[in-house]
Formats: sequence, C-alpha cells, structure tokens
Amino acid sequence: MEKFKIYITCFFLCFECIASQVIESGICDPYFVSIKASEANLHVGPGKEYKTSLKYIVSKIPIMVIAKYDHWRKIQDIDGTTGWIHKSLLSNERYVMVNSDTCILYANSSTNSKRIAYIKKNVPAKLLDIKDKWCKIKLNHNNSNYIGWTQKNLVFGVFKNEK
Repeated sequence: MEKFKIYITCFFLCFECIASQVIESGICDPYFVSIKASEANLHVGPGKEYKTSLKYIVSKIPIMVIAKYDHWRKIQDIDGTTGWIHKSLLSNERYVMVNSDTCILYANSSTNSKRIAYIKKNVPAKLLDIKDKWCKIKLNHNNSNYIGWTQKNLVFGVFKNEK
C-alpha cells in the first residue's frame, strides 16, 4: 500500500509539472489581428529586454497570433516570420494581404463578374466579409477606395475554413 501512495504522489507531481509547462507556454488557438501602430518591434522573446529581430513600419498588416504570454503575443506574418510583439500594438480590426503575384478584385463573388482592380502582392486591405471561398475587402489606393471580392486562397489573413 505504501508503494501505491508513492506512485500516486509521483504521478500527480509529474502531471502538475506538465500542466504548468503548458499553461506557461501560452499556446492558443491561432487567430488573426493586425498591427495598429505605424512602428512595431518584433522581439525574439516576450519582453522589451529581448533582442528586436524586425521592425514593422506600416500599420494594418495582418498577422496571426499563435501564442500568448502576459501582455505579449507570439505572431507569424505573411512571410512566415515569427516573434513576440506587445499586445498594445495590435488591433482586432481584420486586414488581409495579397500573397499571390496576381489578384483581381471583382464586383461580386464570382470570376464572371466585373473586374474592379488588380491588387499587387503584399498590399493590405480591410476585410469586410467572408463568403465561402471569397473575401469582401476594401482597398485604399491613391486616395480612392475600391470595394469588391477576391478569392480567399489569394490572401493572407483568413483561414481556409473560416466563414
């Protein structure tokens, strides 16, 4: 019986240790946000004391949050770059970014509809709606707004199964 108590105690100690590691890691279900600041530093760890690995100098860039730690979010961008950014530099406003060399903005969610614009790679656009395999977006270019639909697989900032 004494051996049994020792095994049970060891089991719970190991379980507690593993559980605390998972909680501290901050792993979360991925979700998309955007950078709201005009300048944002990406750090190699969750804190200002960690080295800056990259500086974003444009706002409205879509990024995917893949982990959390305190006020810090581990993100992944369109290029697959990962790092930590302070949550105060992020917005829940959704943007997408073209990840294809050619992307057409259509009047409706069909390739048979009128073509409104051609969008260059790495251009951010505000996400307005998602319908099946299509995203309705608002693109601001040269002080003109273009609103239309593009194919979901041509942009970064939405999940394949997102509706």
